[in-house]
Amino acid sequence: MSWKEPLKARQQIAAEKRGAIIREAARAFNRRGYHGTNLDEVAERLGITKPALYYYIKDKEALLLACHEAAIELAMDAVARADHQGGGADERLGNVLRHYVRGLTDDLRGSVVLMEEGALGPANLRRLKRQRDTYESTLRGIVRDGMAEGVFVPCDEKIAVFVILGAVNWISKWYAAEGPRGSEELAEMISAQLIRGLSAGPTGRALLPEFALTSEAV
Repeated sequence: MSWKEPLKARQQIAAEKRGAIIREAARAFNRRGYHGTNLDEVAERLGITKPALYYYIKDKEALLLACHEAAIELAMDAVARADHQGGGADERLGNVLRHYVRGLTDDLRGSVVLMEEGALGPANLRRLKRQRDTYESTLRGIVRDGMAEGVFVPCDEKIAVFVILGAVNWISKWYAAEGPRGSEELAEMISAQLIRGLSAGPTGRALLPEFALTSEAV
């Protein structure tokens, strides 16, 4: 056995533990907000000691940044998966949004913390904005491709992407896991709605008629 194998196993375990901490922190921030959450609560819900938590995360702000970066990682993974699936720009953007929404609602890795960036210090905020700018630039490129292909109406791609991200990131404000819409169905509905807003094709027909309308909480 190579000496590298035990090291890789330990690194994998550490990554899994850190991921569990980030997901639980995102849920805690959801419930109480960033300022109302303390790391004792996160450690208690995970069944670990606070010193053990600090082994993986330096402090609460670092944990907030990690939650943001997990959402960015989720978003960029959605882009990579959509690129692998291929298709026209409308299909690619639809797949990006489906994968991203599904990840947000399944893992809550992005969650309400996406609205809490003001709690980050200047250095961490700059770091986050650089990563977010890369993602937004990628989406603008897909929108430009769609206009060039004639599948999207002419528009300001920067504003179009801001509208899309505003809608998607707000999901964490109203989504309820116990509601009647599962993550898969919700991802399909939201991506279809947003793509329809850019579509150069007919817009008069009802959107996704197979989904029954409801006034219940989603």
